[in-house]
Parts: sequence; structure tokens; C-alpha cells
Amino acid sequence: MDTDLRADVDSLKQQVTLLQTEMVALRKLLGVDDSIPFHELPRGSGISPKCEVIFLQSPGKESCGEIGCGNVGGFIRLRDTEGATGVQIGINDEGGSIELLDHEENFRVEMGVNQDGGSLSLKGEDEMPRVDLWVHEDQGHICVHTAGGKPRAGLKAMADGGVVNVVNDEGKPRAAIVSGKDLTEMLLLDNSQNICTRLAASALGGVISAQSRGKPLVSLATTNGNGALMVHDINGKTAVTVGNLHGDGNVSVYDRNGKDRVQLMVAEDIAWVMVSNKAGENVCALNSLNEAGYVEVCDAKGKPRLTLDGESAGKFTVRDNNDQVAAIVGAGESGGLVGIYDNVGKLAAAMDVEGNMDRPSGRVGVAGIEGTLRAMMNVDSDGQGVVSVLNGDGENRAMMSGQKEGGTFHSFGGEDTVLAVLGGTQHGGAITINNDLGISRAAMCVHKDGGQLQLFWAGSPVATLSAQETCGMMYLFDSDGDLKLRLPEDAPPEEI
Repeated sequence: MDTDLRADVDSLKQQVTLLQTEMVALRKLLGVDDSIPFHELPRGSGISPKCEVIFLQSPGKESCGEIGCGNVGGFIRLRDTEGATGVQIGINDEGGSIELLDHEENFRVEMGVNQDGGSLSLKGEDEMPRVDLWVHEDQGHICVHTAGGKPRAGLKAMADGGVVNVVNDEGKPRAAIVSGKDLTEMLLLDNSQNICTRLAASALGGVISAQSRGKPLVSLATTNGNGALMVHDINGKTAVTVGNLHGDGNVSVYDRNGKDRVQLMVAEDIAWVMVSNKAGENVCALNSLNEAGYVEVCDAKGKPRLTLDGESAGKFTVRDNNDQVAAIVGAGESGGLVGIYDNVGKLAAAMDVEGNMDRPSGRVGVAGIEGTLRAMMNVDSDGQGVVSVLNGDGENRAMMSGQKEGGTFHSFGGEDTVLAVLGGTQHGGAITINNDLGISRAAMCVHKDGGQLQLFWAGSPVATLSAQETCGMMYLFDSDGDLKLRLPEDAPPEEI
């Protein structure tokens, strides 16, 4: 045989042997039975390589990827044309993962699953997280980072709402938005995690609160269409509230124990100010009632003691410990009036002005235990002072008055009948005594500097006693007025 041909045959035998060896290795790799030709294998029969790594390579170029098995499962690594890894897909202890890398093989995206759920992390040039998304306790979470992977903001889903947090360099929250089933809040915090500002909203309304060390100092709130401003002390207790109720304004001031001490309110047709003591009892009130002013001052137990009423005519009222009216100072149609009452609320004394604007006059009255008038001082139609004394039925029984010539005292019987008069004339004093019909029966007076006594019958004098400088005189008359006796006999008739 030709030497060259033999060399070709030997080379061909070697290649066939190598091919057979590689075919056995390939069948073993693919798990194909030696007795079944490749062309008889059904399509989709599921060839399963059993090697640890399969390298993917383009003709004449670097490897463009690997497919293999790791300690816990398979993996896929894909490379670019320059050999840099761009994608890694694998399985770890908690589940599958996908990693995306840039041309410099810096990790930029990581996706995976764990026992809680899936996760996604977007990274920066320093391969530190910029955005993280994950599932925990079946709720979604998002965290946004700055350079170096420092957290700056986070979002969290809850069963009945969600949470948004903004954090500082230390990862501590500085602002948060919390939304629940019935309430949504926005919180701004200081470096010590104390709330500085709180905004809240619910179905009833909204709240804005400025706080110090977690305790509110100023709050704005709306509830059922009504607004309110609240100022608090350093301990968070309410000090002042300003609000409205159905369109009417109100202001309340509280003490350090949280008790309402001062109130300013408007309600429909009335406005008022109320001041309370430490025990919470109202001790002073100012209000407008029926468009008029009203002031009330109470004792420590909240019982009214003084009132000032500006309705119609002004009135000042004083009450005793039994809440009975003790005194009234007011104004009537003619002028001022004063009423003094006993401890059961019955009138005891009164002062007022009677008459019209042309002739006003003062009047003072004193009442008995039953509250009816018993004595009175006033001015008569002639401008003279008068004092009257009445019985329990209010009937006049005695009266003193000032006349031009002198004072006069009257004593009355039933139906204001004059029974006696004691007065003064231009000559001196005079007394008149009448019967129950008011007819004169006796009289005494001063006559020509001497005393005189007269006795009457049916209105006419029947006896007269008179004193003169030289002697006394007596005159007796009959019922017709005729003189019957004169002593001394030489007494002048003109003295009668």
C-alpha cells in the first residue's frame, strides 16, 4: 500500500477512535442509552447534562457564559463580548436570585426570594443600595438610600394602611406618614425622636399640632365642621382653647391642673364670659341676654350673690346665703329704686321716686314681717315732706307732714277717717280730736299767746276755755250756738 495512503488511513482511524470516545462521553453527559441512536430520540425527550459546568463560547471569542451546578443548586452566568459578567442567575439557601452587573462587573440590580417573599435591590456605583424593595410578613416594603447606602426614606404596607418614613444619617426617623383604617398622620421628629409637628386626618376632621419633647404646645383641629385652636403648657395640658360651635365662637382658659377657669362664648342670641374658681364653681359671669347686659357674682360654692341686669331698666340684686333676694337697686319709670328684703325673701324696706319728670319726689317705705308696707316717707303734691304709718292691711293710720306754718301729725281710723290732728299754726301748736266719722269733738290751740280748749257737738263749739294775760275764761253754748254762760261775766265776747 502506498505509504501516503497508509498515513491517511491511520490518521482517519485515530479520528474515529477519538470521535467514538467523545460520543461515549457525550451520551454519558446527556444520559442517553448507548443502544438508542441519536436520530431515533423523540423530540423534547429532556436531555439532562450531568456535568458541574457547561461553558458557552462564540466561535473565535472569549467564553460568553456558564451553566452549572453549585452547592445548593444550578446557576447561569452570562458575559459580554469582552468577558465581563453581566447577568447571574442562581439558587441560594432561601431561593432563586438574579444579579445584573455593569461592564465593570459592579453589582447594580439584585433580585431574589426568601422565606418571606421576593426582594429587589437597585445599587449605585459603589455597589451600595439606592432602592430596596422586599416583602416581610406578607407586607410590601420600599427603602430609598443615598450614597454609601445610608437609608433616607422608607415605605411600608400594613393590613389597614401604610407607613412612610424619612430618616437622618443615623437611620433615625425625622418624618413619618402613617395611614390606618380610621386615621392618617404625618409626624415630624427631632434628633431625640420626639414629635415636633403632627398632622392627622380622620372622618371627623383634621389636626395640626406643634409639640415639644413629644407633648403638644399648640394644636389646630376640626371636628364635625367645627374648628378649634388649643394652646398647651410644657406638660401638654390644655391652657387655652379657641373654637367655634355651629358657627358661634368660644374661648376657654384653663389653670395648670387642667380646670376650666375662664370661658368666653357666643350661642345664638347670647354672649357670655364665665370665671370659675379652683373647685370648678362659676363665681362670676357676664352675658348679654335679650340684647341687654347681665353680670352675676357668686360665692365659692357657685351660688349667686350679686347680679347686675341691664334689661329694660338697670337693676342690681344682692342675695343672701339662702339664695334669697336681700336687696335690689334699680330704676323704675320715674327714677331709681331700692328694695331691702328679709331672710325669707319678703320686702322689708324700699326707696323709689314717684311722680313725673316735672315733679319727681322721693319715697321710702318700711314693711312688716308679712311683706306689706307699714311706714312710708314721701313728698306730697305741695312739695312738703310726709311720713305715713300703715296697718297690716296697708291702711293709713298715722301721718306726719311738713306744712308752711309747721309740722302736722294725723291719726286715722277706718276708711282713712281723720281721728286726730296735731299740728302747728302761725300762732303755735294745735290739736284736733274727731269722732269715728271725722267730725271734730275737741280742739286745743294757741290763741293770742294764750291756750284755748274747745269742745264740739255736731261740728259746732259747745264749750271753750281760754287763757289771757289777766285771767282765764270759759264760754258755754247750747246746741244752736247761743251763749249760755260766760265766766267771768265781763269776759269779752270776741274771745269766743
